[in-house]
Amino acid sequence: MEDGFAAWATLRESLQTVLADRRWPLKVALGGLFMLTGLGIILPQGFMIEHLDNSRRGFRTPMPIWRQFGDKSIMGLLALVFDFAYFVLPLLAATMLLFCAVFPLVLNSSATSSLGVWLVTSLMVCIWGAAFSLSLSPLAKVHFAKDGDMQAFLSLRGIRHVWGALNRRIYLQARIVTLPLYLPALSFGLGLNVQLRATPVSALWLLVWAWGLACSLFWAWLVVSQVYLRVAQVAEDREIDARLAARRAALNEER
Repeated sequence: MEDGFAAWATLRESLQTVLADRRWPLKVALGGLFMLTGLGIILPQGFMIEHLDNSRRGFRTPMPIWRQFGDKSIMGLLALVFDFAYFVLPLLAATMLLFCAVFPLVLNSSATSSLGVWLVTSLMVCIWGAAFSLSLSPLAKVHFAKDGDMQAFLSLRGIRHVWGALNRRIYLQARIVTLPLYLPALSFGLGLNVQLRATPVSALWLLVWAWGLACSLFWAWLVVSQVYLRVAQVAEDREIDARLAARRAALNEER
């Protein structure tokens, strides 16, 4: 392709990387089980960082083994910082600002109260959608797995890198092709919602749907991370080519 990034081919390659491991169902199932505990979400995140580190070294498959839980916990905890910075923190800040602006009006009118709730909800959805489309969190994890640098993407430099004219198109392509990977999680989420509304609520089925949701999310993270590993490599090559071209142009002008 003209931009050097074949989005759908990269998605197929990333799927093959995960599915090539004959024990991937067991590894994903264990990751989903850890996620059900709440705090255990750091372990799947650490597993993903370890897989990214292995992949960039040329060992894409098989995926890591569920051991060295201390290392996985530390890496996962650091990886969650990016999710907090790009998803949770902007939502909290925007909601607090909007709440301070709308709250005085809410006290005066029930109609305004409904409008305020709608505004807060709409703003949260817009911010979450913007953060998701910018791809900052998965890219930050890729760079963290590469060189352990957490500051590079916890600043405006990360946004400039993603949304700059040089790489904007390929990052947008990567986000679009990875959207279908979240369909299984969406299906399990809808099933979980139906189960929560059922009367009476079955604890067993509730656990099954929640486990399915956690497993499908973990599986999506693993594949998505491989896609962004590839797109980050393409972006780095493009930046190097651009710097070399600029350098050659400067030398030609000096002559």
